[in-house]
Amino acid sequence: MITKNQVVSLDYFIKDEQDNILESSAEGLLTYIHGYGSLPSPLEQALEGKDQGANVSLTLPAVECFGERDES
Repeated sequence: MITKNQVVSLDYFIKDEQDNILESSAEGLLTYIHGYGSLPSPLEQALEGKDQGANVSLTLPAVECFGERDES
């Protein structure tokens, strides 16, 4: 079960509104320590308490993941 201080490895992909894959873990799993803000807060919250092998799907606005768009 995913809880604070655990090392977590994710197989993931990020898609845009047209279902195009923008980023994925094809090059290797994403590994982080849970509970320290290494990932966007809504993602860490969605993973909290999940068991190994669980599938999680989220739809988040870019601002919640990457911040406000900088046109420059």
